[in-house]
Amino acid sequence: MKRMISLLLLLAFALLSLVACGEKPVTFTGPLTAVLQSEARLYGQTVQTEMLLGAETQAWLLERLSTGTWVRGESKCKYDYTLRSPAGELAYSSDCGALYHVEGDRTLTLSEEEREALNAHLRVGMPTTKAPYPNEPGDRVTLFYYPSFSGSMQSKDVTGALATELITQLSALTETGEIAAAVGDSTCVLPTEDTYTPHTVRSTLWILVEDTLYRVDDHLSRVERYMGEGHILGNSEECSKMARRLWAHYPYDSYSGTYDLTTGELTVDHVFTGASSVRFEVEELTICGEQQQLNELVLTVYSDVAQTAFMVYEFSNGGCVIADLGYGDIPLNGVEPTTVRITFPEDPLFGTGLDVSIGATKLHIYVKRK
Repeated sequence: MKRMISLLLLLAFALLSLVACGEKPVTFTGPLTAVLQSEARLYGQTVQTEMLLGAETQAWLLERLSTGTWVRGESKCKYDYTLRSPAGELAYSSDCGALYHVEGDRTLTLSEEEREALNAHLRVGMPTTKAPYPNEPGDRVTLFYYPSFSGSMQSKDVTGALATELITQLSALTETGEIAAAVGDSTCVLPTEDTYTPHTVRSTLWILVEDTLYRVDDHLSRVERYMGEGHILGNSEECSKMARRLWAHYPYDSYSGTYDLTTGELTVDHVFTGASSVRFEVEELTICGEQQQLNELVLTVYSDVAQTAFMVYEFSNGGCVIADLGYGDIPLNGVEPTTVRITFPEDPLFGTGLDVSIGATKLHIYVKRK
C-alpha cells in the first residue's frame, strides 16, 4: 500500500512538472517583427532596425511557436534580436536558436535547420553588399573637384549615356574670345588626388574629355593646364549645371529635402536618377534644437533583392564640421520593408545638414533653423 501511494505521488509530481515546464500550447499571432539594436556608438547615437518577417517565414514560425515544446525559464544563450508580436516579445538568439517569451517566462529552442532558416531571413552573418560603381561601355569623362572647405583634390569617372550627353553639350559650345585669367602658378596639366591648391580655387570643377580639359568656376573655359589661362565658352550655363550635378550626385539615386525646425515640416524631392536596388522613405524626422537632446530619424527601407546594405549618416554644418556620424549594416530580405530608427544628439551650433546613404541611394536634408 505504501508503495502504491509513493507511485501515485511520483506520478502527480511528474504531471505538475510537465505543467510547470510549459506543456500548455502558447498562442501567437502575427505580425512578427524582428528588431536589432546596434550597440556601437560614435557620438551617442543608436541605430535600430525593425524587419517585418516575410509571409512564409511568419507562417512556419507561428506554427512552431504554437505547437513546439516550451521549457519554463530563460536559456543561458546571448540574445541579439527581439521578435515582437501581439502576444508579447520574444528574445531570440541567432547563435543557439533559443526563443524566450519574456511575458510567459518560457523558452522554445528551434532545431538547427529552423535556426539556419530564420537566420537566413534575418541576414545574420551575411556579408555587406557593396554598391557597384557603374562602368558602362561607350564614352567616359573624368571630373576633378577641389572641395569647398578642406581636403585635397577629388575625382570621379562618369561613363555611358550621361558621359555622352555631357560631351555633346561641351562640343556645341563656342569660344567668346574672352580669356579667363590663370588661377595659380602650377605648370601641371592635370591635378592629382593629393593636390593642394590655393584657397581661392576651392569649389572649382574640371572636366577631362580625352585630351581636352575644361574648368568650371565663374565661367566654363577650355584650358591647356588646370590652373592656367582659359578660353571662355559662351552659353555654357546648362552645361556647367549638368557637370556640377554629376559631381554632386552621380552615380547615386539622390534625393534632397528641407526640414523647417520651426514648423517641423519636411519636404523631399528626387534630384538625380541613378541605378540602385535600395530605396527608402522618411517616415519621421524630429530635431529638437536644444543641446544634448536626442533627435530621431525614422526610415522605411525597401530592396529589390535580399541583401545587407551599408548605411552611413552624417549630421553636420554642411561643410567640414561634423556634429554626429554613424554607420552600420541594414538587413533587407527583398520581400518586406525594414524600418530604420536612428537617434542622435543635437548640437545647436552646427547641424544644418543631414546626409543619409543606404547602398546606392542618398538623401540630403537641409535643416532650416530660422
